[in-house]
Amino acid sequence: MKLGIYGDSFADPGSGENDGSWVNYLVNLIEQDSKQSIQVDNYARGGSSLYFSYKKLLATGKKYDLVIFLATEPHRYPNPIMINGRDNYITSIPHVENIERTQLEKLTPETQEIFRNLRGWFLVPNFDFNADMSDLMISEIEKMHHNIIIYPCFINSFKEERFNKYKLDPKMHFCHSFWFRQAELFDMDIHTNCQEKLTLFGHLTPEFNKYFAKVLFSKYKTGNWDHSGFFDITIDKPKTYYYSNWDNV
Repeated sequence: MKLGIYGDSFADPGSGENDGSWVNYLVNLIEQDSKQSIQVDNYARGGSSLYFSYKKLLATGKKYDLVIFLATEPHRYPNPIMINGRDNYITSIPHVENIERTQLEKLTPETQEIFRNLRGWFLVPNFDFNADMSDLMISEIEKMHHNIIIYPCFINSFKEERFNKYKLDPKMHFCHSFWFRQAELFDMDIHTNCQEKLTLFGHLTPEFNKYFAKVLFSKYKTGNWDHSGFFDITIDKPKTYYYSNWDNV
């Protein structure tokens, strides 16, 4: 069985400890249930846009028996920008400013000009347009594969009508809400700029990754979402195991 995964940092295979990832937990659940091995290809990239994942699915999705598609928020810059031979996915003005501040000398004059112009995408956003385009892409994504599970990463990844259509709670049922609950358990200020360690995968501890895997497996197996047990999750290790730079926490 072949599994294709698409999305942003909540699924990025390079974003942390893969042994504790929801991807591995989900694969184990499916393999135990089906008695067959699973081959996984993961196309998710941290910071990437919905358009990026949409294009990846369009190009590659047909070869998979099952697709997991995590829908990111709609206002990211659509295309990656090459810096020093690597694609960079731009999410916000602070992200633009951070790259200019830390990598300005490494940018070619052409790339510096791109970043100066790129500010306009975020400074004069058309929120309704971006949300409508994202919703249209998700409608197309639904049709691209016969066996696809689509899940929102953020509260604005879906319109309210789509949350209702999928029978998901717009206040709780998205990946970022797992992170909010995780921060609550750690007694973290969500506005603190602490540094994630590689002991996290997709911003989440193994406990929350295991929970998300069970949510996805329920959808795969029964066709229904099951988010029971969310408030029963506990975390074994302290926050310092997962984060550094705690001067202001």
